[in-house]
Amino acid sequence: MKKLFLLTVVLTVLSIGKASAQYLVFWDGDMRFGLSAGVSLPFSTQPTFICEDSWGVNTSVVDDSYHHAAISPSFKLFYGMEKELSGDFAFGFQGWLGLVKNSWEVGIRDNSSKNVTTYSVKSSTVDVNEGIYLAYYLTDDFSLSLGGGLSEYIDFKGKASSITCDATGKELSSSENASSASSPFDLGFGFMLSLGATYNLSESFYVGATAIYQKSIFGSSTFNFDDTFFMDKLGNDAYYSNAPINAVQVLATIGFRW
Repeated sequence: MKKLFLLTVVLTVLSIGKASAQYLVFWDGDMRFGLSAGVSLPFSTQPTFICEDSWGVNTSVVDDSYHHAAISPSFKLFYGMEKELSGDFAFGFQGWLGLVKNSWEVGIRDNSSKNVTTYSVKSSTVDVNEGIYLAYYLTDDFSLSLGGGLSEYIDFKGKASSITCDATGKELSSSENASSASSPFDLGFGFMLSLGATYNLSESFYVGATAIYQKSIFGSSTFNFDDTFFMDKLGNDAYYSNAPINAVQVLATIGFRW
């Protein structure tokens, strides 16, 4: 079942890429390429945690201890096409391929000693957002656009550091490498919606700003809750899998067109 799931995801991504390539061959509008940078604002959906009895030690997640960074940096390559329709309207294809840096922390309690270990996890996500859009030109060079399409991501294994404190808050130990890998990455896909503005600086260059809402429908991190195959391990105490990617990204783009 796991192999079938992974094969389905891979084939889906490859099919999307092939369809996009075929679309490029028959397109007779403007071509665009650019660099985008901005921020990602993730929703407060926490990872899935499974605590275990390890060497007779009973562990649990500390209530309300999970926190994630409210803003994460995002860097992407932009590729797109646009074709004039009737009047002031234009139709286009747009896509972003990029990297988002993530960070969060959680507390795991040793229920026997009452010691609490706080794990700080940092990871990287490579995501692809691509789809079609409709643009309306308010002037000859300035347009607003509304679009939608697909969103796919690969969320790579995080690196964790940890600090262990006793019940009084006194630090007992710390580690800069507290995570051991069970799964090298998570895969997921869903949909995206975009709202953008573009200004053509010249016949060859443009700048733009875009807000992207991405919602994951399915991810390997939530595949078969009773199995830790798709999970990472925090020390010897708990397994975790990152929640599917749900976020709003705000990006600024500068690029050229031909």
